[in-house]
Amino acid sequence: MAEKSCIHRNSLIILLCLLIASGRIFSAVEDIAPLFPSGSDPYNFEIGQIRFVGNTAFDDNQLLAAISSGPSNISLTHFGLKVLYDQLKKNKHTPKQLDTYLKKQLLEFSIEIRFFSLLQVEGDLNSLKNYYNQNGFHNVSAAYSFLPDMAKRINVLTFHISENNRSVMAPIVYYGLDSLPREIKKEIDKFKIVDSIVPFSEKKILQEIGRVNSILQNGGYYYSKIVGKPIVTSDTLNRADSITVNIFTGKRQRIGQVILIDSLRGQSKVVEAMKEKQLEFAAGQWYSRAKVQKSIENLLSLGTFDRAIIDTTSHFVPITDSTLPMEVLLQYRELQDYGAGVFINQRMDEGFLNLGLEAEYIHRNIFGAAQVLNPFVNVAITDVNSFLSGDKFVFGEQLEVQLGIKFAQPLLWTIDDARVGFGFNPLYSFRKFNKIKFETFTMPFKFPIQLPKWTFFNTWIIDWSFDRQRPIDLQIDINNILRNSTATYQDSVWVMEAIEDYQRLDDYLKDPDATHWFTSNLLGISFIADKRDNIFSPSKGVYTNVNLNTSLAFFGDSPISGLANYSRGLFTHFDFYSISKQSVFAWKIKVGGIRFWDENNKYVSIERQFFAGGANSVRAWPSRKLRYTKFKPDTLVNENSFDILEDIVGSQYLIEGSIELRHRFSRPKRTRGIIAEQLEKLGVTAFMDFGNAFGWFAEDTTEVRISNFIEAIAVAIGFGIRYETPVGPFRIDFAWPMYDPLGQRKFAFNQGQIHFGIGHAF
Repeated sequence: MAEKSCIHRNSLIILLCLLIASGRIFSAVEDIAPLFPSGSDPYNFEIGQIRFVGNTAFDDNQLLAAISSGPSNISLTHFGLKVLYDQLKKNKHTPKQLDTYLKKQLLEFSIEIRFFSLLQVEGDLNSLKNYYNQNGFHNVSAAYSFLPDMAKRINVLTFHISENNRSVMAPIVYYGLDSLPREIKKEIDKFKIVDSIVPFSEKKILQEIGRVNSILQNGGYYYSKIVGKPIVTSDTLNRADSITVNIFTGKRQRIGQVILIDSLRGQSKVVEAMKEKQLEFAAGQWYSRAKVQKSIENLLSLGTFDRAIIDTTSHFVPITDSTLPMEVLLQYRELQDYGAGVFINQRMDEGFLNLGLEAEYIHRNIFGAAQVLNPFVNVAITDVNSFLSGDKFVFGEQLEVQLGIKFAQPLLWTIDDARVGFGFNPLYSFRKFNKIKFETFTMPFKFPIQLPKWTFFNTWIIDWSFDRQRPIDLQIDINNILRNSTATYQDSVWVMEAIEDYQRLDDYLKDPDATHWFTSNLLGISFIADKRDNIFSPSKGVYTNVNLNTSLAFFGDSPISGLANYSRGLFTHFDFYSISKQSVFAWKIKVGGIRFWDENNKYVSIERQFFAGGANSVRAWPSRKLRYTKFKPDTLVNENSFDILEDIVGSQYLIEGSIELRHRFSRPKRTRGIIAEQLEKLGVTAFMDFGNAFGWFAEDTTEVRISNFIEAIAVAIGFGIRYETPVGPFRIDFAWPMYDPLGQRKFAFNQGQIHFGIGHAF
């Protein structure tokens, strides 16, 4: 009787396998239905969709992440290649080499086609059960069916889940911590994750155990470790789990002798005192793994080392039962570099895309204490977008020459957990905007302060800047502007009023009765919070910068006092949210303003005035061409003169914002080839920008009203293409005005603006 039963069961299994192989499968309440064969392989069946039935605790996306099966997902590139290959296959004159190449490329995308695999699906059932079990569903059951959806003409893999009840857990019980000092016990109790009756979660259990072990290792217990796996005892009647963990702490250890070892590799040595300042620990202190890691980060931040390794050692001093000698091994990098070449860059503050030539020399340990010396010179054409976008562009009219030296001392001193550095960056620049020429000498002293990572504003920068800005041949340039304006007296008066501050600056420097070395003397402070996961292409996190500057009047009429007499503030905030592995939602807000302490003196250097429009601003307008004004280019002066004034005269206030959806194409799994490599570097974005600049210095700024900041906000929409590089994406943005408060631009194809840029707009 037993043999007949066995034969009968084996026959049913063989029959079921034959039915599956023939494209048919039994359903409990339906007749046998044929599965849809794959178009690329008629002997296999694609998974068109995966469904979950009975899941209430977790959504479909969470369960999809727990299994290895997936539906076929043909990308646009794959589809296009397939169509091209099929069409060329019909042509007998298609070159064999082209046919072979396309066939090879299609094979690279074959991973996008997902076939039903009995072995894989059985593994998925176990994965689902494990996932549920890790979250307290210890009695979960799961089954599957693979049936055709006749309406959608696809094969559907369905997982049927019976979750049953979820267990709870009490606070974790630890064995081995009885002899800990009181302060360590208090810290463990303070940072426990499971501190009450909560739903069972293996993730929370492991997080808390890891946190407890970290507290121990950062409190001197170098040998601390978890013994075995956590023990889970289930009360099936009450659906409650108790967790016990055994920890071996070992004896508490102090830091012994600290030995510094240099691997110079032919480079100049950093003095011992500077290296010792980077260490967060010292002999006699309790061992802390976190302080060791922070010390490594400090050493690498100097820029002089390729590698920094800190570990216990017995090579020079023996390890005792209560002390740990520490070895700090430093491998030096090449400390001197020099070079010259073509560069392309984009400044976030101006949005100009600049193209030019540069040469520089850099020494990362010039005086033996990791000081950086970096002299440089560059010549650039600014605002290349004007030319690339088809706007009026005269070669040589947008020009900048820079000559400067950057000096940085990475660490002067420490104040508690704050690290204070020093920077001195004198810079001479010659800039030409259309027909107006300026030379500027800037002498800024900076004190960057690095705070612990857990603080929100983790970087402060205190700076004191002396600037000397001088217009060159101003009277000649004024005459050229007047010559281009209409010949009316009213036009001439307005042009002169528009550049009145530059005339005052020129007179200030040429004053025969006084010596003036500088035109601005500003004290500033910046509070910076940078929580982005990637500074070039962030997918999550925030960036906030609060910058405040004010002129210093207590020098009187001395040569260093300066003409500037104002305070300036600028608030910038970026926020990034990861929607999926390939998509990011981002938004920004930027608000700035200038307050004058003397309404009769409104001189602000051109670098500190506010301009709107451009690749990093409201993108439906060219750089510096967006502002709220009562004037129009065709009502007072001709367009050429108006353009000149737009470039050299900024505004008192700025409001800007953007929302942007970014998507980067994914690379098909386990594919190779140049097409797949380039595909994953491409991305697209859709955006909306809004904002404006208010209080144009070319007119009476007292006429700005609060209502203007709302009703006069310009709005733009657009899309862009991105190509990722190691320093951020190269981008092309296409933008159109949705609302122009001046009524000069309409939403039309020919009113669009094209911007090329390096890096994201924010």
